[in-house]
Amino acid sequence: MNVRLMILSTVVASSTLFAVSANAHDPREFDRMMGPAEAKTLPATCTQLANSSRYSNDVTNPDIKALKTRCDAEAAVKPGKTKRKSAATKTK
Repeated sequence: MNVRLMILSTVVASSTLFAVSANAHDPREFDRMMGPAEAKTLPATCTQLANSSRYSNDVTNPDIKALKTRCDAEAAVKPGKTKRKSAATKTK
């Protein structure tokens, strides 16, 4: 009987300690802990538009869409590097 009483008291003590240490939590607390997401600023130049880690690149915004269209047009107008013939190859 003494062994049964010791086992029973050990189980009761363990479950009591476990119940005391277990805490219910509010799921909204995690959202408060994370805080609001930082709002990215609107880009004003093509280089800022290319930096998507710091500036917003959401094309649903009409200002950003207009800037992207302008940057794409400027990139299409700029000529690429062309190969030039050197003076040594021009001589015949």
